[in-house]
Amino acid sequence: MSSTKGVAIVTGSARGIGRGIALRLAVDGYDVALFDIPQNKGLLEEVASTIIKERGRKSLVVTGDVTIEKDIVSLIEQTVKALGSLDVVRHTSYLWPILIIPILPVS
Repeated sequence: MSSTKGVAIVTGSARGIGRGIALRLAVDGYDVALFDIPQNKGLLEEVASTIIKERGRKSLVVTGDVTIEKDIVSLIEQTVKALGSLDVVRHTSYLWPILIIPILPVS
């Protein structure tokens, strides 16, 4: 495995645009934390397997809800613990109505 450009979180990464972005970030040299609702865990695991086996990067699967603050805090904490840092966040989860989530400090 080559050195990493950094660590990215991609929400909504089980399918569609989020999945595509996660795979592209891995091709570009990022380790990727994948996040989606618990019902999509199997799909997330498939994406993670592709990132690890075919792209040669590290990946982490985390499930939760982007509208729940404790889930986002947990996502960030798990990402930093497992992958070593956090450099990129790409939010692709679909929300209606639009929800703005403030950046949360991680200690």
